[in-house]
Amino acid sequence: MSRLAKRLLNYPDSVTITVADGVVAVKGPKGGLTQAIDSSVVVAVDAEAKTVGVDSPNQSTNPKLGLYWSLIKNMIAGVVDGFKINMELVGVGYKTEKINTGIRLYLGYSHPIEFATPEGISIEVESPTRFAVCGINNHEVGQVAANIFKLRKPDAYKGKGVRYSDRRPPRLKPGKSVK
Repeated sequence: MSRLAKRLLNYPDSVTITVADGVVAVKGPKGGLTQAIDSSVVVAVDAEAKTVGVDSPNQSTNPKLGLYWSLIKNMIAGVVDGFKINMELVGVGYKTEKINTGIRLYLGYSHPIEFATPEGISIEVESPTRFAVCGINNHEVGQVAANIFKLRKPDAYKGKGVRYSDRRPPRLKPGKSVK
């Protein structure tokens, strides 16, 4: 059995969790999220003690217990605090600006790239070279950040491109040495 699934999840009073027809719904101050649950997993909510537990009739061989425990934990964290990924642009002339549908990125190409923000996700532009992807769904926030990262990955020689602010910068290759 998963070591994570043995723990009970505590949640604050501002959050309501309901389980019906194989779907877990979590509502909080920032919004609501739903997650379909596999039929081999049982989610038990204790409203008085404000805890959530994940169980299964076949505990020893069910590998999904830890997965659903983590998904529910992220749902609770998302509706209470939200998720945020900080990103930065490195390079001469690289910048971003806010537009109605999302952001416009200038990444050294001959044209600017307009990135449309999906519903439920917001992009906060802090400076021309720094921005943050925010939302309540951890998976969607990470996927939007990855899609922006793919637009211009950091160059191996100068490090120019889109970076995650909280990660180490890429190791740069040495250039050609002239004798």
